[in-house]
Amino acid sequence: ASTVTDLERCTSDEVRAFALRVVRYLYLSGDYASSLAFAEQFIDRWTIDSGAESPYAIDAQRHRGNALRQLGRHAEAYGVTEGTLAESTRVLGDRNPLTLALRNAFGADLRASGEFSRALELDQETRVLHETVFGPGDPQTLRVLNNLAIDYGLNSDYPAARDLHQDVYMLQTAVSDGVSAPEVQGVLNGLSWDLRMCGSLMEARDMGADALDHGRERLGSDHAATMFAAKTLSIALRRLGTDLE
Repeated sequence: ASTVTDLERCTSDEVRAFALRVVRYLYLSGDYASSLAFAEQFIDRWTIDSGAESPYAIDAQRHRGNALRQLGRHAEAYGVTEGTLAESTRVLGDRNPLTLALRNAFGADLRASGEFSRALELDQETRVLHETVFGPGDPQTLRVLNNLAIDYGLNSDYPAARDLHQDVYMLQTAVSDGVSAPEVQGVLNGLSWDLRMCGSLMEARDMGADALDHGRERLGSDHAATMFAAKTLSIALRRLGTDLE
């Protein structure tokens, strides 16, 4: 579609913002390859037209890093996000919303590379910045809190992970706009995992079943987050020793 419309050549802020929404939609839909392809196409053209320091080019790099991570290209994602975060901090400042989103993304890259303690430290700092800039109940802040809960789990503090994921889910249900179905799915998946790691196997089974139902209904059975929910539920069922089929 971009080739037909020449979308990437338009320099209008509104059109570029729309283009990035398309990239994000593809990402949330689980079509990571298309999200990456569009992001790279926009980066190439916008860098030529407006320079690498353009906020839209920086934002497109953020989406590129996110897609690379989901495609399992972790080393590439790490390099892209780390470099883009440094550029955004220099050009836009450390409290700019785009810089804050990149901090959140880099936390994911640290986790993917096994740097769990660094991810926890970064996300604790990022939480404070987000609550200061956006407020404690803003959807962007909730994304940081979800990631922080994951950090707790990866650092073996399972009760803290469980409690924070429960808090995030309650806050998500109170937000009328800005929280996507994949983000809710991520919290449900995380909470099911936390409960199992805390030894609450029956609760983990029940939460896992709810997470799988949510994924099938809102995302589809072939979405990566739904398949993760199915895997998490199967582990809980095996641990209980019932419903082995």
